[in-house]
Amino acid sequence: MVHCWRKKGIGTLNDKNAMNVSARTVPSDPVHGLAFGFAAGLAPRAPGTAGSVWGILLASLTVSLGWQLELLIAVIISLTGIWIC
Repeated sequence: MVHCWRKKGIGTLNDKNAMNVSARTVPSDPVHGLAFGFAAGLAPRAPGTAGSVWGILLASLTVSLGWQLELLIAVIISLTGIWIC
């Protein structure tokens, strides 16, 4: 089981609001998939490194688009991450 948090009220977190997310549901639920970095956060070793690999892949795919479009993509990804959390 993976420990995931839900907000109660504005900006407060406690153990009573924690929900357990099964690793099986992460790929099948789009919100969980995004929240766990396309399952990179479920890597048994070095999940941060796995997330960095996704970031490097995304950067290499968008490098030829120009800085304005890259900035737009970064803002969209950031806002999506804020919405998920």
